[in-house]
Amino acid sequence: MMKITQERLAEFCSIVQALVPECKMVITETGWNTMAVDTANVGMVVCHMPNTSFTEFTVEKIEVGMDMQKWKDLLNIMKDPKGTITIDPITSGKLLISDGKYTYTHTPLDPTTIRKWPTMPSVKLPSSIDIDAQEFAESIKALAVIGDKVRFTAKGEVLEMKTEGDTDSLVKELNVPIPGDSRTESYTSLFSIEYLKDVSKAMKGAGKITVHMGKDHPIRFDFDLEGMDCSYLLAPRIEQEEAA
Repeated sequence: MMKITQERLAEFCSIVQALVPECKMVITETGWNTMAVDTANVGMVVCHMPNTSFTEFTVEKIEVGMDMQKWKDLLNIMKDPKGTITIDPITSGKLLISDGKYTYTHTPLDPTTIRKWPTMPSVKLPSSIDIDAQEFAESIKALAVIGDKVRFTAKGEVLEMKTEGDTDSLVKELNVPIPGDSRTESYTSLFSIEYLKDVSKAMKGAGKITVHMGKDHPIRFDFDLEGMDCSYLLAPRIEQEEAA
C-alpha cells in the first residue's frame, strides 16, 4: 500500500507528461522510478520519486505501465490537492486508488507494450550552469512569441538564449557562474521552442535548475523538486534544419 498527497502525485505526473503520454514505472522499496523518450526521439525524462514522498509506503517491487492522461483525469475527479490518495496493488495487476470519497479500480497499461527504457547518452557536456527555474520559464515563454527555436550560448558568466522570427529577434541573457574551463570556452546549441516550453513549465516550481550543455550537443536539465530527483534531456536541432 502507498499513500501520497494528491498535490505530490500531480507534480510527478506533470513532470512525466511534459514529454511522454505513457511510461513504464518501476516501483521498488526506494520509490517510483521511470525513464522514457518521446515518440520523436527528441526528449527524454528521467525521474525518481523517493519513498519519503509518501506518507505510507509498503510495497514489493512491481512494474506498471502509466497512461499519463488517465492519471491526470483521476486527479481531476478527486481534485483536492491537500487530500491523500491511497494506491493499493490488487489481483490481476490492477490498482485500487481511493481518496476516501471515490474508489477507482485502475487497469494499468501492460509494461511489455511500452518502449524499453532508453540508455542515457554518454556524451560529455562540459558546461554546468545553475539558473532560476521561474526566470527560465518566463524567458522561454517570451522567446516563444518571436520564434520556434532557441539558440543557447554559454560563455564566461553569461548564458544567452536567442530566437529569430521572420523579421524580428529576441535575446535573453542570464548572468550565472560557470565553473571550470567553461569560463574560456563557448558552447552553443539550437533547440526546439515547443519542447522547451513544455519542460520549463514542468520545472517551474523547482527553484533551481542545473543546465548541462556542450557545442551542438544535447542539453540536460537536472532539478530537485522537494526530494524528487528528475532530469530532462533534449536533442539539438541540426544546422540544416535551421537553414531550411
